[in-house]
Amino acid sequence: MARQVPFKIIFAGLANSGKTSILLNLKREYHGEILPTKGIERSEMKVLGQKLVEWDLGGQESFRQGYLQRKEAFYDANLLYFVIDINDSEKYGEALDYFRDIIEILREVEQYPKIIVCLHKIDLHLSPEMNKALRDRFEAIVGNEFDIKFFATTIFNLPSLINAFSYGIRLLSGQTSDLREQLKIFATETKSEAIMLLESNGFIIGEYFTSETEKITELTQKLTQNLVIPFINTQYNEEISDILDRIIVELHPGYFIFEPLQISSFQLYVIRFTISAEHAIEKFVLQPIMDSSEKIKKIIEYFFL
Repeated sequence: MARQVPFKIIFAGLANSGKTSILLNLKREYHGEILPTKGIERSEMKVLGQKLVEWDLGGQESFRQGYLQRKEAFYDANLLYFVIDINDSEKYGEALDYFRDIIEILREVEQYPKIIVCLHKIDLHLSPEMNKALRDRFEAIVGNEFDIKFFATTIFNLPSLINAFSYGIRLLSGQTSDLREQLKIFATETKSEAIMLLESNGFIIGEYFTSETEKITELTQKLTQNLVIPFINTQYNEEISDILDRIIVELHPGYFIFEPLQISSFQLYVIRFTISAEHAIEKFVLQPIMDSSEKIKKIIEYFFL
């Protein structure tokens, strides 16, 4: 069930930082070179029936000064994405000054949206520690008043964008912790090492890993990002969605299971991973327990309330 008022999500940053290309990629509408954003461009998408309104703020200096003087563009935001081109170190200072100005406006009106900083156009193989000094500067600006999270992103790796946006979606929900607890129970009942729940756009609305083992987490995420999400966004998926029961992929370390799931009017996808062949046969071939979980159904139906 969606709330009546749409969520307002701001994408801010300097010109050419990559804000618009991120949004277009998330909507699978990116087709190459794009023109600079002039002023504010608003667009919409829906997740579990809830309307999200994205405010893409053009990053040219004249536009930025206009936003900062009028201030209204930053009011009533539920979520703020600040995008910085990690390769343009000469503009770090300018980007941080702009970010500081935005934070001061939010402090003035005593509004504290969740903040996600996208360290964009990055080589994802680089160590996160290479950007620690930059992250420290962002954290010093927000202090203890704002929740801030950092993601390394690039348009050449769609999963990196999906992870950042999915995290933000979960921040907007009051059901995230309850959903995680139910996925934990579901993982125990199905003897699964990993559980992920995806919305029809491919956004991850819930996940649970039985251990913090990096190998299991990374494997499940990579398979989801490289197999499931591309499948969800193909015409082939639409053609067979009514007859597809589940897909089981046998891997060297275990079994990866992908299943469609209908809750109310929402099309979702369940991802499960187990190491044991016995558990795969015992639990994964049976009718999914999640189908009969009234608690999970209620959580999804009221995800944004």
